[in-house]
Amino acid sequence: MRKNMKSMKEWTVEAKWGKVAMVSWGDPANPPVLLVHGYMDSAATFIFLVEQLPDDYYYVAFDLPGHGQSDPFPGGAVVSLLHMVEVVRLVVDYMRWEKFVYISHSMAVIIGMFYNHSSLMPAGDGKFTLTLVPKMKRIASADVSPETLITVLTVKTPPLLIVEASINICAGPGKDFAAKIIQKCLTVRHSLSVTVEGSHDVHITNPDGVAKHVVEFLKSDFDRRFVRGKL
Repeated sequence: MRKNMKSMKEWTVEAKWGKVAMVSWGDPANPPVLLVHGYMDSAATFIFLVEQLPDDYYYVAFDLPGHGQSDPFPGGAVVSLLHMVEVVRLVVDYMRWEKFVYISHSMAVIIGMFYNHSSLMPAGDGKFTLTLVPKMKRIASADVSPETLITVLTVKTPPLLIVEASINICAGPGKDFAAKIIQKCLTVRHSLSVTVEGSHDVHITNPDGVAKHVVEFLKSDFDRRFVRGKL
């Protein structure tokens, strides 16, 4: 059994479609860190990583709808990445955060990028419009044009740490495209790419290797250090 584990709190947040399962570690008075999991994962996948991170941050994770202990979206709806973006917004609004560090895995990287790049504007009659670059309005759950993705990744982007796994599971055109995206990300000011031994779920299989880079990144002085960021 692991010793000196961080205390963990679990609760739920009410949404229009049901409950969002939440989990946190640490003191809410500390600077906040939001952790968002990937497809077919859950908030629990971050436990080993959080255990290796410093105690002077407040870590919060949640299960995306239909994952872990969170209720799914209503049946019949076509779920896209934009739906997931608004779940992130729901959680951030609930926590009343103005600034936070964003740590994510796989699909959640793109969710975080769209969150950073979008906003809701009142449209009257209790309705809202999701304001995005025009090309982004064509996004489906996995159908994102290269131009749109590059825009989202490189415009209004805060300091960025990219953790690459040493074992690349991508193949064919997907592998080349991923490499291109990373190179585009590295043109962003205060961006950094590191490689950690492992495969796609390296934050689970090698949390120590990932944590040391996250800790160093958090300690970096990026315009007084604490800004909204993502991994």
